Amino acid sequence: MRFVDGSQAPFDTMVLATGFDAGLPALVLGVALDLDGRGLPRSAAGCPGQPGLHFVGFDLRQPSGLLRTIGQQAQDVAAAVAREATTP
Repeated sequence: MRFVDGSQAPFDTMVLATGFDAGLPALVLGVALDLDGRGLPRSAAGCPGQPGLHFVGFDLRQPSGLLRTIGQQAQDVAAAVAREATTP
């Protein structure tokens, strides 16, 4: 990752909290994202065609409540990351 001051540091994982405006295209430059008209990922917890890129908390249409949904999505993403880590 390169910071605005020009310094760099390697990271295994990044967690981004973007607030009310998703702003995903600016956060993952050069990556084709499958976004809806509001700029939110169409897939709640992953990005088709982009292995290792996962989203949590963007599925605002959940009747059971967003926090409950985020908890389940986080577990799903953790399982996907574990699968990806063990797949050659």
